[in-house]
Amino acid sequence: MFTEIFGAGGSKSVITAAIIIAVSAILHLFLYIRYRQTLRRTLLSNTAEAGMRDVFIILDDKDNFLEANEHAIRLFPELAEAKRGEPVGSLKNLPNDFEKTIKTRNPKTNEETEQTRHYITSATTLEFDGKRVGTGIIVIDNTENFNLLKKYENLSQIDERTRLYKKSAFITLTSRDFALQLRKKTQGCLLTVDIDFLEYVNRVHGTDAGDAAVAACAEIIHSLLRKTDLSGANVRGDFAVWLPDTPLVGGIKVAEKIRESVAETILSFGKENVRTVSVTVSAGIAEISSSGAKTLEELLEYADMSLYMAKHSGRNRVCMWQREAV
Repeated sequence: MFTEIFGAGGSKSVITAAIIIAVSAILHLFLYIRYRQTLRRTLLSNTAEAGMRDVFIILDDKDNFLEANEHAIRLFPELAEAKRGEPVGSLKNLPNDFEKTIKTRNPKTNEETEQTRHYITSATTLEFDGKRVGTGIIVIDNTENFNLLKKYENLSQIDERTRLYKKSAFITLTSRDFALQLRKKTQGCLLTVDIDFLEYVNRVHGTDAGDAAVAACAEIIHSLLRKTDLSGANVRGDFAVWLPDTPLVGGIKVAEKIRESVAETILSFGKENVRTVSVTVSAGIAEISSSGAKTLEELLEYADMSLYMAKHSGRNRVCMWQREAV
């Protein structure tokens, strides 16, 4: 049947078919080369890079190195020595988002500075004629957006009037630290602080005076704390303070400093008719080991009861909670 189909001219048909296949293969190869050139021009051209910090890296179908732009080499210095076809294992498993410290040099002063940038990563499969020919990795500098989001997250956790943590944020952050202190069997103190006769100040002198008192007390509390300490507004009483790794004696000293500083401060209020007023605070304190508290809620209750004792024994004083001896 084969000879009947091709007959005497069968060999010419085979040659023609071979030529068509060869031309088709050459055409496909040409298109692939054009595709690679276009991809490279798009990703790595100077015009595409101008004013950008984004990183472009191209790997072949075996995830070996092919191309990288200038920003990629700056972010990953090891690429400067990489050759085409060499494996670059560290780039295959880049996290979706990461931070990296970048060194930059000021061309005018020649001073070198370090800056932490935040990046997000996207990997795209590169295909040609339906087949995978490589992977394109894009690393986008997301620092500005990340910092802006972080700023808004912080704003949502901060009380506008006092610039201290809101109750929910204070409880969340302190709970984590409390659990750590409990596990390590170390000491930690919780203070609850309340402005004495604040309602009277608001009623007699106006809310401007009350706001000035709250703001001044918050500023004093913040100024007397360490970086590891936490302070919150409207938790139990007007303020709450968490002092990690602090024994009861140390907590009492901090509470007394807060009380004394507030009592010595003369507060000014009013925009046109400036007046002054002074206030005092009462404080309650409870420490993890001496109180026997097993949860933050328990410790808050003990500190709150200590504050109640301070309020009902004359105000402008500090009272502490201690577990009764068995």
